[in-house]
Amino acid sequence: MDNPYKPIPVVLLDSYFETNDRQLKSFKFKILDENIEKSFDYKPGQFAQLSVLGKGEAPFGIASSPTEGDELLFTINRI
Repeated sequence: MDNPYKPIPVVLLDSYFETNDRQLKSFKFKILDENIEKSFDYKPGQFAQLSVLGKGEAPFGIASSPTEGDELLFTINRI
């Protein structure tokens, strides 16, 4: 990835609640550009700035393993 500040378009594959009280929700994303997807690398504990056009943005920790699969998982606790 040449520019870490350039947004990477993703598609939401799935979202689901992790707990019965609906406090934890997971979101599974896939990077749209295959070249970026192949070169995208992260370490455990890193975060990504997620944004939704017209809604805003916030930092979230990446919950998926960097060594398993092509999808990015974020699990968010409701505040």
